[in-house]
Amino acid sequence: MTTQFKTERATQNLFIALIAVCYGATLTPLHAQGPGAAKARAQYQVSDLPGLGGTSNGGNSINDQTWVSGYARLPDRNRHAALWRNSLLTDLFTLGGPNSSVTWNVKNTAGIIIGRYLANRRSGASRRGLE
Repeated sequence: MTTQFKTERATQNLFIALIAVCYGATLTPLHAQGPGAAKARAQYQVSDLPGLGGTSNGGNSINDQTWVSGYARLPDRNRHAALWRNSLLTDLFTLGGPNSSVTWNVKNTAGIIIGRYLANRRSGASRRGLE
């Protein structure tokens, strides 16, 4: 009788331990997130950036006024610096060479955009800021 009692008692303890482990595994992810994590949600909006008829375009920066700056490709595969305001594209063209782009983050709200362009070797032009 004593052996049977010990076996039943060990089975009960094992069952209780298994329930405790399963219960703890269920609550651990909820506790790890904290009380504020369930309320916080990412606020963003995905927008289409219209192009200049080429194969690709892309935004490299966005500021607090939701201006997106980057580049847009032309059908001839050249790149032009581009600015999207309210989903409307502004072609910033180049300064004499075939390509330009806004490659750095622009986090100001004054409307200043810094970019780069590929100079035409015959023109003698160099890099300048685009305003």
